[in-house]
Amino acid sequence: MVAIGLLASLFLFANGSNETTSIPYSDVELDEIIMGQRLAAPYYRGVLTDGSALSVNAVQAQPDAEIKGRINGEEIIARVSEQSGLRTVLTAPQGRFDENDQTATMQGGILVRRSDGYQAITEGITVEIEENAVRSHGRIEIRGPRIFLEAGQAHLNQGASGPGSEVMVFSEGVKLIYGPRPNP
Repeated sequence: MVAIGLLASLFLFANGSNETTSIPYSDVELDEIIMGQRLAAPYYRGVLTDGSALSVNAVQAQPDAEIKGRINGEEIIARVSEQSGLRTVLTAPQGRFDENDQTATMQGGILVRRSDGYQAITEGITVEIEENAVRSHGRIEIRGPRIFLEAGQAHLNQGASGPGSEVMVFSEGVKLIYGPRPNP
């Protein structure tokens, strides 16, 4: 009797675990994966016209459900390494690339940091790829060595001389604070 009781208790305890093995996705995520195309951790590398190395990665990206040729991404990080050694890193919570009009739009709070000590903060930007132009979505704040600049709008264009002749125009209430270089 004792042996039968021990044997029965082994079966009870062996099957008593309530652990279940399941796929670590919610029903909504599974529907998105099944119905659409979604890339986890997409990565792009290329070279810009001036020879700078460009890399862009995101947590995820997927085609827009309504507009063909548009890709939406989340948690985007773009890095540019210029031939001079200057490095720029841009982070954005959301973004999209539109193949139809050759634009990239990033929004949700953009932070741009450069290896020379400058950084810019704005709500969003639009990059016009074929025109080599960048426009802020409203207010922009730039900080750097001995400088603070705030403006309602910023627009960067490539100058007439090509790469290396970029012109940045600030408008809509520009505030500039400049600290002179300290004496040696």
